[in-house]
Amino acid sequence: MKNFEVCHFLDHLNYMDEVIVEFEQRYAYFKKFESDVALFTHPLTIAVESVEIDYQLELCDLQSDPFYKRRTETGIEFFNLLVERFPKLTNFGLKMGSMMGSTYLCESAYSTMKFIKSKYRLTG
Repeated sequence: MKNFEVCHFLDHLNYMDEVIVEFEQRYAYFKKFESDVALFTHPLTIAVESVEIDYQLELCDLQSDPFYKRRTETGIEFFNLLVERFPKLTNFGLKMGSMMGSTYLCESAYSTMKFIKSKYRLTG
């Protein structure tokens, strides 16, 4: 049997408390955007009453429109489809897209590369 050094966890308790406080402070602002992110990622399925009142009427019309229900676009591409009929939701989508612009572009590029990579693996 191996001998292990005894670790006194109480010595690390204060450090862990500081880490928890720091984590809560740094990520508290994400809670403010939780409903906005949900609307941006799932505009066709989010509960209408859970979004800001400014968007509710347009969102209700959007969710009941069969044209948009069949669309496969997501993110900015989806919100760009709304320009003529849903100006408030379009502005919302552009605002969210600009906030997440670099992240969204990286994810899109990664998805495209992944698709191309798998396509060439299947044919190669």
